[in-house]
Amino acid sequence: MLWSRRTPNYISHQPVLAGWRKLSLCFLLDFGRDFKPGKLQTPDILISRSLILAKKQQAPLPSPPAELDGGAGPGPFPGLIDLYGSGGGLVEYRASLLASRGFVTLALAYMAFEDLPAMPEILELDYFQEAIDFLQKQQQVKDAGIGVLGLSKGADLALSMATFLPGIKAAVSISGSGFNSFIPLRGDGFTLPAHPYDLGRMKTSEESGLVDFSDILDDHRDPATWHSRIPMEKSLAKFLFLSGLDDKNWKSDLYCRDAVQRLHQCGQKVEFCSYAGAGHLLEPPYLPLCQSSIHKVLGVFVQWGGQWREHARAQEDAWHRIQAFFWKHLMNSDIPKSNL
Repeated sequence: MLWSRRTPNYISHQPVLAGWRKLSLCFLLDFGRDFKPGKLQTPDILISRSLILAKKQQAPLPSPPAELDGGAGPGPFPGLIDLYGSGGGLVEYRASLLASRGFVTLALAYMAFEDLPAMPEILELDYFQEAIDFLQKQQQVKDAGIGVLGLSKGADLALSMATFLPGIKAAVSISGSGFNSFIPLRGDGFTLPAHPYDLGRMKTSEESGLVDFSDILDDHRDPATWHSRIPMEKSLAKFLFLSGLDDKNWKSDLYCRDAVQRLHQCGQKVEFCSYAGAGHLLEPPYLPLCQSSIHKVLGVFVQWGGQWREHARAQEDAWHRIQAFFWKHLMNSDIPKSNL
């Protein structure tokens, strides 16, 4: 089974330092196909590929394909923006898989890609607004609102987009938090500071060499840190929070529960699922667990956590929940059934 794949040095109780990710999506590219009503469409149907870059420039790049599974005709289809974490880069495989399930999906890089800095001094909300505007202009995208999902740092950016920017109707936070982490976020007339942290609290295992970041953030319950909270209570968007109880990177389950509690106190209904035995990297289903790997920006080996079988089950359940959540709130329908 692919999900249970392990590297040989795991047997000798050494850390797994490489993740299994699909880096090339070229096998999906086929620009010569048209939609044919009444026929099942295979994952080779694409929408124009573009990415909004730094300095508010638009440039044609190999950005995520938007593929349809079982669709007939040109749409409209629900639109999504997909954000990954502080490792940066342009990560396309989840966006491609979501596209194969009927979503027009834009994978958006915001750091450590092309001319985007590896560790920005500040992030601009206008940059993410341009991504929303770009997606809304696509003829294949339904005009009822955009969804956004993010992992880790991308999760709190997804919540900020749903809070501060018009056009976001639903947001999914995966292993995230309810505060702005690590990089200040500047909007129209305000700047949301980064939650206080101290890298001096970082711990390195003498046995494995793995870095533990779980204690570098100041206590989120301390009122002195609340200036970095994302005021999600002001948002009209719907929220889904997903976290793993075996997250070794940071205390995402605790942070998600705090965010959910804040929204409940304001009378908002929120979907939340916490998975026993799941780690930080809740990926699409059947991808092998990555318990530890090098952080591309920081250049150190970090722990992600997760138990093999429990994490695999969590990924399968989370993938279904994400799709059902977006179909419900963007299309007012259930997940379409496959014609296979």
